[in-house]
Amino acid sequence: MESVDRLSPLRDALDRAGDTGRRVDLWWRDDDAIAATPALDRLLALKPGAPILIAAIPSRVEASLGQRLAEAPGVSLAVHGLAHDNHAPPGAKAAEFGPHRPLASMRWEAAMALRIARDRLPGEKLLPVFVPPWNRLADDLARDLPGLGYRGLSAAGGPAIAGLTRAEATLDVIDWRGSRSLRDPATLIGTLLAHAGAAASDPLGLLTHHLAHDEAVWEFLGQLLPLLAGHPAVRLRDPKLLFLSTVDAPSGGPISGNPERPRAV
Repeated sequence: MESVDRLSPLRDALDRAGDTGRRVDLWWRDDDAIAATPALDRLLALKPGAPILIAAIPSRVEASLGQRLAEAPGVSLAVHGLAHDNHAPPGAKAAEFGPHRPLASMRWEAAMALRIARDRLPGEKLLPVFVPPWNRLADDLARDLPGLGYRGLSAAGGPAIAGLTRAEATLDVIDWRGSRSLRDPATLIGTLLAHAGAAASDPLGLLTHHLAHDEAVWEFLGQLLPLLAGHPAVRLRDPKLLFLSTVDAPSGGPISGNPERPRAV
């Protein structure tokens, strides 16, 4: 019952937004998909049909993933690096596509990742959106992504790039640097309250990792997702429209409803 009660302030804030005719824009990204698993089934059951961008690791994808998601309503897929390998030097923050690597090598791997994803994942579900592992990538590579076939990027910060729509998923529900369980619910709800109370803002991105969830995370999401996806004041954005409807806009600028940086896995 506690998990229900702690969402009451958020429900009230959404009600107030609806009473004034405001829409609260959100979007949802989940990382590290590899195969059909009970955890993936549980993720999709949180709110069946809710729009979600699932970032799959191309070189590790199994056939079962595409088979499971081919007919799943609301699901779009993105390219989550190539192999989710950490190439950062000792003492540096984890990154597969960080500035310490040769640009030519990263360009080749990013292009190969898209090629493998197109071969292994349902074409009607896959978006040409790059999601670098640990949310980090070199700015030089980001600038080259449109030339490699990408039209969207979801990562932490970075410059605006023509032909590339950026959208950050900053509301990570896992406390990676501490308990590796649910982050402080009051902090999570506080971020959502601030977003719901804003007069106008870009969509706030919710970030999950279905393979890393423990029962505390699942319980929280089991209360939160039905509220967000079912409330009339909330617009849970379809990733296809979020990333691909504005690729020809002049700015190609970032979309983020909160300055908080995405958490590292």
